[in-house]
Amino acid sequence: MRSPLELLGQPYSFWQLPLLTEDQFRREAKGRGLQLFERQLEGLHRLRVLTPFLRVSRDGRAIAAAARRGDPDAWDLAYWQPTHRIDLLRAREAGHLHDPAAEHFIARRRLRREVAEITYRSSQYLYSHHQLLALPLVRAALPYFRYSREGIVSGFEVHRATSGYWQGQARWLQSKLIALSALEPIYYPNTIRRIRYNGDELEHYDEWRNKLRPRAMLDWLEVEPSWIKESAGALLDQAEALDPMGRWSELVREAHPDRWEWLQGEARSAVDLRVGAEILLRYYDRLARGRIAPKIKEPAGRYRDQFSGRLKPRDGLDRVLTDFGLSPHPRLILVVEGETELLLFPRVMELLGIRRDRNFIAIENAQGVGRDLSALVAFAVAPSTERNADGRYLRPLKPLTRLLAVMDAEGKYATPKSREQRRQVWVHRILQTLPAEDRTSPVRKSIERLVGVKTWNRKGGSIEFAHFTDRQLAIATAEVDGRTSLSLSKRIEMAEGIRKSRGSLAPLLGSGSKVDLADALWPVLRRKIERAQSHKNEGRIPIVRMLNHAIAMAHELPQRNVVIPRVP
Repeated sequence: MRSPLELLGQPYSFWQLPLLTEDQFRREAKGRGLQLFERQLEGLHRLRVLTPFLRVSRDGRAIAAAARRGDPDAWDLAYWQPTHRIDLLRAREAGHLHDPAAEHFIARRRLRREVAEITYRSSQYLYSHHQLLALPLVRAALPYFRYSREGIVSGFEVHRATSGYWQGQARWLQSKLIALSALEPIYYPNTIRRIRYNGDELEHYDEWRNKLRPRAMLDWLEVEPSWIKESAGALLDQAEALDPMGRWSELVREAHPDRWEWLQGEARSAVDLRVGAEILLRYYDRLARGRIAPKIKEPAGRYRDQFSGRLKPRDGLDRVLTDFGLSPHPRLILVVEGETELLLFPRVMELLGIRRDRNFIAIENAQGVGRDLSALVAFAVAPSTERNADGRYLRPLKPLTRLLAVMDAEGKYATPKSREQRRQVWVHRILQTLPAEDRTSPVRKSIERLVGVKTWNRKGGSIEFAHFTDRQLAIATAEVDGRTSLSLSKRIEMAEGIRKSRGSLAPLLGSGSKVDLADALWPVLRRKIERAQSHKNEGRIPIVRMLNHAIAMAHELPQRNVVIPRVP
């Protein structure tokens, strides 16, 4: 396996993830729930459990000469931290770059220098960002450190074979770190969905990447495709064993990578391991597309295998959310006829303490009984499904959404027969969204359960006449109508006539609107509901009855573990 020094021969190594100083590495470790002190980090190096990736030696003579001259550059030379690629190349050209794994351990106290009141270290140890994958190993080893009287880590308080295991694991991981660092500029940006560049770097990078042969990195690493796959699988196995989130990590996979940084402790370390595995697996997928390696088989059905924990989104957000009983889709869409209902329904829901979030019940305005709702029904209610293994069932890939239309009994909704005809039109429209071979009789019966049509009462009255007396309507219309020519008795007479003929309230409203009328009628409806609540018979009020029916429909089907029979 190549050494870290050889990585600089690759055009874009350390381009996306600069190296980390000791303080930066300790800070990253702390973000993952592991507090590392300087002496512990040094002890991990001494015992070869966590060896720094590179060592940069500083030019002591140049620092001393600049300090004696009083040159401000002395401070820059003494505290130079070459973590970025361009600085590492400069250090390599000057002969100041070394591989700590290939040299004897140097105690940090031996690196201390002082010249002209400038105290510095003659060498700077640097860590790879990918070495954070070693933190689970470090967690296991730290409690067994043996310290000298001076507080120096001198060994392990365990049998030599046990300490040898940790060191062996460190050597095993080192080869993976080299591979990750080599593949990082190609596959890390796609994994985290972000790329860092300056100026025209991106143009040259794209040109290099497009010309890169699939086997190029394989040949440079001197490994076989199976090594890439097995290494990724081993990292995923570690993540699976470590991750306290368990199956909840499937939700993490669907989140934006920026939010992975919010995780802490072992959950964050598990994500680090999965990121490393994903870099390797994306390269393996590229080899498979080039027919250099066999493809990784997808797990059968919904079973999990070694590669199910990949960070690469696979199942779709809706499917994952459905598995967890979560969904941004409403459980029920309540379609109301117009602005009056759109104002009153939410107020009644608030009065009764019913959830107002759209994930539960979403209220939509039909804008009149004449509007065709087929497009809305097909878009909002049509299920997204897949067949089970033997084709007997359809499994929804997102929770089922139901629809309840509450309309005035007029036009297409005037009679029970016409309402059922309208409902069957919607059912047919939903079925048309499914593949032809899935439009079976059992599927249709299941779809029919998803949609319903209701009217306010058997008499076919509008929402106003179903809830308010002629006198209440007369008083409310007088409040919103600017005309003074109509007396209250005349308004009551007009309301009575409109009720009998099922006509429009427009003659009573004058310059007022139905929304204004609904607002004026709300105190009356609220008092009516509150009185009914005191007698525990609020269900007799039509709008409450409709809401009770809507809630029952919303709760009837669970958010997960639902199937639609496809065959009798």
